[in-house]
Amino acid sequence: MTNLDLANTAFELVGGVLGWRNVIQLVRDKAVQGVYLPLQGFYVTWSLWNLWFYWGVECYASFVGQLFMASATVTWLVLAIRYRRYSRVRS
Repeated sequence: MTNLDLANTAFELVGGVLGWRNVIQLVRDKAVQGVYLPLQGFYVTWSLWNLWFYWGVECYASFVGQLFMASATVTWLVLAIRYRRYSRVRS
C-alpha cells in the first residue's frame, strides 16, 4: 500500500459518501429530472472497471474505497431507472 493508493482511497471514499447522499436524495424525491442516464451508465461501468483494475495493480485500499463508491453508483442507476419507468406509467 503506497501513499498514492491511500490518497486515491480518500477520493474514492469521498465519492462514495457523496454517491450515497445522492441515493438518499433520489429515494426522497422518487423522481429523476435533468439527468442523462447513459452518462450515469458510463460511470457505473467505469466504477466496475476500477474494481478490476485496482485489484489487478494491487491497490487494495483503493479497491475497498471503490467498492463503496461503485455500490452507490450502481444503486443510484437502478433506482433512477425504476423511478423513471414508474413516473412514465403514472403519466
